[in-house]
Amino acid sequence: MGDALGHHIAFLLNRERRFPRNHSTNRFSCECIETGGEVLYEIIDQELDMHLWTNEQFLCNEKLNITHWYARNLRKGYI
Repeated sequence: MGDALGHHIAFLLNRERRFPRNHSTNRFSCECIETGGEVLYEIIDQELDMHLWTNEQFLCNEKLNITHWYARNLRKGYI
């Protein structure tokens, strides 16, 4: 079945069209990485070569708007 959370995060980010240089429907991927008992996710923006890491608990927050969170981190990366 694969990683449902990672697939969902990538789906949400890929459907957002307001990001700069958004030319690909497969721009984002989200990979699960297990390290020492903690589950981390690496969110990869293929067009901007940007990598963000966060934990599973953060991504499971039902109040999280993943596209706004990514946009804030994108601005931080370019300031």
